[in-house]
Amino acid sequence: MQELRISPVDVDATLDHPHSTESTHQHNGTLFVRGTLGVIVPRDDPGMVVALFRVAEIAQPKPRARRAGGGPSRTVPGSLSECERMLRSHGFEISTGRAHSKGTHPDHPGVTITLPHTPSDHRSWANLTADIRRRTGIDITSRS
Repeated sequence: MQELRISPVDVDATLDHPHSTESTHQHNGTLFVRGTLGVIVPRDDPGMVVALFRVAEIAQPKPRARRAGGGPSRTVPGSLSECERMLRSHGFEISTGRAHSKGTHPDHPGVTITLPHTPSDHRSWANLTADIRRRTGIDITSRS
């Protein structure tokens, strides 16, 4: 520990809050990595540390790049009336009920899309649009 300039606090922090973990190559232990510190602990005795070493910056896992899904920007409905308008423009028939409106498409018999009057989640319309696309193959956000 002195040679690597590692304190017991550094080891504890690596074990308690690692940036990454992976099985050792012999699958008999776990490698914990935090910053440039690597700690190996055997699976059969998790209270013992069997190795401490420095990890090169280049060997550390890089954070995954975030991608915006769905390709180009899509216009998602923001209200029930807008959603109904978009559905009708793609051939859906809308029937209104007491609690919810329902949408059906003549090319997809048996598939009923339930439309909320007052969705509670800010992603409700985006989720509904994705559900319609999954269930019917029709993307109501594109021009018909």
